[in-house]
Amino acid sequence: MEGNAIEHGYAVSIAKCLTDIGWEVQVDPQGGWGVVSEMPEEQRPLYEADYQECLKELGLNDFTVTEETASVSYDNNTRVIECLAAEGFPVEEAPSRSSFINKTLEDPDSMI
Repeated sequence: MEGNAIEHGYAVSIAKCLTDIGWEVQVDPQGGWGVVSEMPEEQRPLYEADYQECLKELGLNDFTVTEETASVSYDNNTRVIECLAAEGFPVEEAPSRSSFINKTLEDPDSMI
C-alpha cells in the first residue's frame, strides 16, 4: 500500500477515536495526514492526553523505524519534492533511496 494511503488511514483512525471520545476533529482538510481540531487553549492538555491514549489503543504509539518505513518516508518526501519543483519552488536534490534509508536507520529522528 502506498505510504500516503497508510498515513491517511492512520489519521482517519485517530480522528474516529477522538470523535468517539467526544472531541470535534477532522482529518486535515488541507490535504495533510494529520488530525485537526479547534479548542480553547485550556483544553489542549486534555486533548493531548486523549490523543496519546488513542495512539496507544490503535497501536500507533510505539513507532519503530524499519527499512520499510524509511522507504515509505522516502517515497512520500520524493513526491513532495517533485510537487514543489513542478510548482516552481527551488528544492534541493533528494538523496538516493539507499542513502536516505541508511541515514534514517542510523538516526530515526532524521526522518522527521
